[in-house]
This record gives sequence, structure tokens and C-alpha cells, in this order.
Amino acid sequence: MWDCRLVAAVVPLAEWLHARGVTEVQYFSALRRGKIVQQKPKSQHNLGLALDLYAVRRGSDAAATVEDHYPRRTLRRCPGPGERGPGASPSAGAPASELLLGLVCVATEGGLVHTLLTPDHDRAHANHLHLDLKAGQSSPADPFVSFHGT
Repeated sequence: MWDCRLVAAVVPLAEWLHARGVTEVQYFSALRRGKIVQQKPKSQHNLGLALDLYAVRRGSDAAATVEDHYPRRTLRRCPGPGERGPGASPSAGAPASELLLGLVCVATEGGLVHTLLTPDHDRAHANHLHLDLKAGQSSPADPFVSFHGT
């Protein structure tokens, strides 16, 4: 189950991915209950406001997992308008690594999420991108994004 605010935040990301040939997005967690969230009562997973994105697939290609394709420790910031480099908007045929970096930048620049944890954040996020919204905040004016530091 997803909170409707999370669905609304994900729609622009889905449109962006679709424009780049992505036909399937795999995730393994949204609303969840149990030991993990009991130990972390402030987890947005408790409210259906978090999504753990695992992989993307283009057509009949094998799924490109975050664990195998996210380029760790390479992105310091998202490029600004007109800038090239890691995280710039990739084309439809771009490698999965560029696609995943681009997704992180689109979510961040578009103010679509409050928190975006990448595999660079910690071991618990090594195989997925964690995107969440904070209950009670109307928009993510200053989102937290876990890029690898300098």
C-alpha cells in the first residue's frame, strides 16, 4: 500500500523513466510493518510514504539492479541546467548507470522527495534507492540526498 502523496510524487519519475525506455520498475518495499519499523518508529515506511527502488527494466532486457549498476562514489552533486557530466539527463539508450544517476537528480532537482538515500549512504541501502516523503511537510524545499562526500 502507498500513501497517495507518494503516488503523486512518483508519477513524474515514472514519466521520466518511461521517456527513456523503461517499461518496468521493481521495488521491494513501501508500506511495511514488523521488527525493522518498530525499531525505527520515525520510518516513513510505517506510513506508506517511502519506496525502496530495486531495479529498472527496458523492454525485454534483463533488469538493471541498483546494486549492480548504480555508480558508487562518483557523483558529488547533480549538474546544473545545461551542464554535462554524471547525473545529466540521459538519453533513452544510455547505460543503466547513467539512468539511475539521472533518476536521482530528477527526483532531487524536481523537489519530488524529502529524502533520497543512495547506495553510498550506508550498507543497509547498498542494493536500492530509498525515496520518501515526510508526513506533515507540504513540499521538500530542502531535500536530503546522500551523495558520496568529497
